[in-house]
Amino acid sequence: MSGQIFISYRREDSSAWAGRLSDRLSTHFPSNQIFMDVDTIEPGIDFVEAIEESVGSCDVLIAVIGTRWLNSSNPAGNRRLEIPEDSVRVEVSTALKRGIRVIPVLVEGATMPEAADLPDELKALVRRNALKLSHDRFRTESELLASTVGQVLEKAEAKRREREETERLETKRRETEEKERREAERRQKEEEEQAEADQRHREETERVAQRREREQRAREKAEVRERQEEDARRDENEEQERLASKSRQRKSEGRGREQREEKAAPPLLKPSLSRDDAVPPPAEGPTIAPSWRLAKTKWLLAIALALIAGIGGIWFAANKERTTLPEPIMKPTLPPTDKAGADDHYRRGVTFDDDGKSADAVTEFTEAIRLDPNSPVAYYRRSSVYRKLGQTDKADADLATARQLNHVETPTQNKADADGH
Repeated sequence: MSGQIFISYRREDSSAWAGRLSDRLSTHFPSNQIFMDVDTIEPGIDFVEAIEESVGSCDVLIAVIGTRWLNSSNPAGNRRLEIPEDSVRVEVSTALKRGIRVIPVLVEGATMPEAADLPDELKALVRRNALKLSHDRFRTESELLASTVGQVLEKAEAKRREREETERLETKRRETEEKERREAERRQKEEEEQAEADQRHREETERVAQRREREQRAREKAEVRERQEEDARRDENEEQERLASKSRQRKSEGRGREQREEKAAPPLLKPSLSRDDAVPPPAEGPTIAPSWRLAKTKWLLAIALALIAGIGGIWFAANKERTTLPEPIMKPTLPPTDKAGADDHYRRGVTFDDDGKSADAVTEFTEAIRLDPNSPVAYYRRSSVYRKLGQTDKADADLATARQLNHVETPTQNKADADGH
């Protein structure tokens, strides 16, 4: 059994009784549990605080009251109980104030003091049941006191253990709550970090998807631009080839016309006179030379006849060409086609149409028609999309064009042509 027993007494009143009582209690309790004097207070220590600390640590206080306990005075004649620093007053008042069990023990025939004779902080003492000790019955009465003290200490010990258990449970509860709080904070922090990581992952995924989409769009635009540039170069080359061919055709026709004109014209009359005819050699022997004027006249006449015949032949050939030769008929040159590019746009238009993207489908079918104007299936599919969009006039016009291009009108056959295009 643990617990402290404090014996309060006045030396000039009941020191002998206090010593005898301490010895008796020592037979029942360890001597280190009995505190009787404050002589061990070190110099310089506030003895009031020391007494309050000693009394505060005990479980029971035995107030030994003799005949001089109430009226004991100091050398100045003042009653000691009226002095706030009186050791007995401090001991008893501290025990009463802290709820410590106080057992008044009356010795030498002393009686309990009246409340009016006590300071306010000691008035509660008169309500404590007192125990009397006498020389005749000391053994019996001291045994009763020891039994009472033992019961007090047991109760105090039980309360102490209960208090310690309560404190232990409270400490454990606080520790558990603190642990749960820290665990909850840790989980919350992990969840927040995981949520932030998931958010960053989603944002990064979205950025990657957006970047890929932008790159895909850029590639598609580049491909479209390259196809358009290639188509433009091909159209330009074909146009230049067409113009060059037309120029060669015109040159060939011009050369043929000139050759026909030359073949149709009569041959020019050429003078048959030679230098010998114009100037005959002198006759051998004594002959008379012809007149040079006559030779010159013949030569000029021959030249004139040849010129007249040439001009007449040219006029005759020209009039005959106008009346007999038909004008050459220039066949219209069909616009160049790009069936491969048209097929690509047609297939994309079919895909957009199947996905419900009518506006994109119209764009692709229009591009296919531009690259291959003779494609009836492109006109027919664009007619179908126009009809879905409520543009009846355009739908009827494309359907008429498809019919002109020998497109079959039955839906089954149209689908087969579209699939086999």
